Amino acid sequence: MRRMHVIAHRGASAYAPENTLAAFELAVRQGAGCLEHDLQVTRDGVARLANRERIASIAAFASGIGPAKALIAAQPDIVDLAHAAGMRVTPWTFRAGATAPFDSVAAETHHHLDALGVDAVITDHPELVQP
Repeated sequence: MRRMHVIAHRGASAYAPENTLAAFELAVRQGAGCLEHDLQVTRDGVARLANRERIASIAAFASGIGPAKALIAAQPDIVDLAHAAGMRVTPWTFRAGATAPFDSVAAETHHHLDALGVDAVITDHPELVQP
C-alpha cells in the first residue's frame, strides 16, 4: 500500500486561527503528517510567521508557480510526466466548500491520491484525509 501524505494548510486552519500553535497542535491530533506554515526570516535572521498582509502578497505570487489542484484535474497526465522526471506532485489546497465535482474533501483528496497518484495533498481538513 502506498504511503499517504497529508499536509495541514497553516495547521488545521478550518477549525483554529491559521498559523497558530492551536492550529498546529490540532492538525497533529487530527492525523496530519506535516504542517505547512508561512514562515519568513527577518533581516536580522529571526524566523517569524507571516502576517495576513504578507500572506496575501505571497499567495498572489505562489499561486502562479504551485501545482494547483485545478491544473492536476485538467491535465491528470502531468502527474505521470512529473514522476517520470523524478518530481513529486503535491496539489493544494483541499478545503470544504471547494470540492466540486466531489461531494466532500475526503472524496476529492482520495481521488487525487489514489486515482491520480499524487504524492501528497495540502488541506485545511487533515482529519478528513485518513487511509
